[in-house]
Amino acid sequence: MLQCQILRVGILPMYRLKFSAEDCLSLTRGNWYNWKDHVLDVLTMCNQLDEYLSPTFACPDVISYTVKADNWTCNNEHMTGWLHLNCTPSEQKFIKGLTIVSSLWTTLKSRHTHQGAHVQIVMLCELLALHSNPSKSLVNQAVDAVELCQCTLTMGELDSKSLAKVIILNMLQDPSCSKIQSQIADHLACATKSPPYTMVDIGCLLQVKQMLLNGSGPSSNPAFAVQAHKGSGRQQHICSNCKHTDHAMEDCDQKGSTTEHRKEEIQACIAAKRGKPHTSTPSSATGKTVQCLYDQSGKAYFILHGTLLSKSLPLDATHATIPSALPLVSIPEAPPLDLFSQQTLPSPLLHRTWIFNPGSLTLMLLQTSAL
Repeated sequence: MLQCQILRVGILPMYRLKFSAEDCLSLTRGNWYNWKDHVLDVLTMCNQLDEYLSPTFACPDVISYTVKADNWTCNNEHMTGWLHLNCTPSEQKFIKGLTIVSSLWTTLKSRHTHQGAHVQIVMLCELLALHSNPSKSLVNQAVDAVELCQCTLTMGELDSKSLAKVIILNMLQDPSCSKIQSQIADHLACATKSPPYTMVDIGCLLQVKQMLLNGSGPSSNPAFAVQAHKGSGRQQHICSNCKHTDHAMEDCDQKGSTTEHRKEEIQACIAAKRGKPHTSTPSSATGKTVQCLYDQSGKAYFILHGTLLSKSLPLDATHATIPSALPLVSIPEAPPLDLFSQQTLPSPLLHRTWIFNPGSLTLMLLQTSAL
């Protein structure tokens, strides 16, 4: 190469005009093969400038071959600018900073030929969008369609997943889904073999979009799990752990929740919230009154006030000292009626009165009273 003469040629004036908008290189159009053929034809007619596209045709040594190096540099810059001119803005951004035409060509070739099924999708969409144009030759239009089919199939075997992506894109042509269609098309255009944009990714995107359209439904994304309490002016995280969607995240006691270990406490709290106000006697606290009796071994017995106290039970309890620290016990909303008929309560008994407060997140308010 060093022995051959390197002339300053550049692109001939007749070929310097920019390609039409449809012919400029575009990843979304999938027109790499047509664009490449056009470029090679022009460079071949410009005194074999296509040699510069090969990495082996490097710049001569500047000190030993000053003139050849200057001519090579001039031709290289001219070709680089010409290729930039005939690319879409997205392609220009992709090759920005590449100053050697052989490196630029290799980068574009890798970008457009290593797309696999994803570029096939774009080509298939173009095939489905083909319509005859009365102002052009029908024969030429048919030839173009055949060439597009050949380019599509030469990129690799067309599988069901690729075809499904095309069908979904066409399915989303309705104006109400145009934004979703554009988003999927953008992802497909930017996808490569690693990482690809699969049907799983499309399914996840459609699921999120559907939830946004519906405005409801469980979601593991905290951004979708926040709803405002009506009239309260505050927000609450709605549970996304289980199939029920009518309770807050902190009230979920199902398996997998962060409060699973507090199941009994949460159930008692929910029961307290749903309790009816106690109106038999005036009191500052509202809710049901349950009497908790302890035997000497520390075992607890619960009596619903006004229901079980009327039964003939051995309630001659003494006012012994009640332990200062009692274990947290889950008290059901209504203890079973046969709770005491099956057991004999030892004597003496310790007693405390528990008042449920349904309007508070506190499990219950503890008060001490005598029998």
